Amino acid sequence: MKKTLAVAMLLPASQLFALEIQDYVSLNGLVGAYQTNGGPLVEGSKEGNPIEAKVRANLTANVPITEDWSVFGRMEYDLNFLDLKEGTEIKNGKLRKRYEYVGVEHSYLGTLWFGKDWGANYSHLPILKMAYLGFQDVAAAQATWRNSDTLLYKNSYDKWTFVASTQLSESERSFDYSDDAFTTDGSAFTITYGASPFFGDGFGIGYSYHNAGLYGSGGELYKDKGDATHNVGMSYRQGQWYIGATLTRSDLNEHGKASNLNDYTYDVVGEYTFNSKLKFILHHAQVYGNWGAENERFVGYGIHYYVTPKLLALSEGRFSNGGDSGTIGDTHVIGLEYFY
Repeated sequence: MKKTLAVAMLLPASQLFALEIQDYVSLNGLVGAYQTNGGPLVEGSKEGNPIEAKVRANLTANVPITEDWSVFGRMEYDLNFLDLKEGTEIKNGKLRKRYEYVGVEHSYLGTLWFGKDWGANYSHLPILKMAYLGFQDVAAAQATWRNSDTLLYKNSYDKWTFVASTQLSESERSFDYSDDAFTTDGSAFTITYGASPFFGDGFGIGYSYHNAGLYGSGGELYKDKGDATHNVGMSYRQGQWYIGATLTRSDLNEHGKASNLNDYTYDVVGEYTFNSKLKFILHHAQVYGNWGAENERFVGYGIHYYVTPKLLALSEGRFSNGGDSGTIGDTHVIGLEYFY
C-alpha cells in the first residue's frame, strides 16, 4: 500500500491513467509459417507446394465498472502471405478483419455484445481441435460465420448455458476476403449442459439452431435464409483423453437437392494429450466438401508439439475420398506458430 501511494505521488496523472489502462487491455497474436501441398483446404490453394505465412494481432479490453458490471471489447486483424516462394503476395492486398465487437457483462444478468463475431452455434462445436485447419471444421459443422453487425447474448445457470445471436443488418454475402463470411445473415441459438468442449473434464451436450443461408465457393446458395440447420454436439474429456462429435441436419433448397447434397453431415474427433508439450488428433467426417458443392468424407490428423510455451510446431492434414466428383484432393500442412 505504501509503495503504491509513493508511486502515485511521483507520477503525473497522464502516466497514472496509462498504468490503469494496461491493467485492462491486452495485445497478443501470432506469427506463422506453413509448408503446404497446395491442397484444396489451404489458404494458398494451388500447385507447387506453396509456403504460406501470416501475422495476426489481437487487442482485447475488459474494464470493471462496478462490482457486478464490466465493459469489454475485441479487435483482431491478420495479414496473409500466400506464397513466399513467389514473393510476398498478400491475399487481395489488404488486412482481414477477423473480430471487432464491444459488449457489457453483468455477474448474473449475463453478457451482451455487438459487432463482428461468430454466431451462437459456434459456442458448442466439439470438433474444433485443429490449429491451421480449424476454420474448415467450422464450415464442416455449418456454423454461422463471423458476420458483421451480429448481436449476441449469453448467460449461464448451474451447468446450463444459453447463447443467442442475430444479424441486425440485411447485408448480402460478400466474397471480399477482408470480410470472410460463408453464411448469409441470420439468427441462431445454442443450449448446452455440462462440461465445455474447450476445457475441463466431464461430459457435455448441446443443441444449436440457425436459419442462415449457406454459400458455396462460386456463390451458389445451397440453403436459403429461413431454412433450419439443427446441430447436436457431444463431448467427453477425462484426463489426457478427449472425444467430441456433431450431427447436423440442414433444410436444403432446390439447388442443394439438385446437387445431391445429403441432408445430414457428421464429425467425430479424438484427441490424446501425451504431455504438456505433445498432443495427437484424429478426425473423421462426412461434410459438404468443395466449399459446399458436394458430399465428401475424409480422415484427418493433427500432431501439435510445443517446442517452447510460445512456439508451436504442427503437422495437420486430411485424406479425402474425393467427394462425389472424385476430384477433391488431400490437404497436408506442416508449420510453426510463434505466440506473442
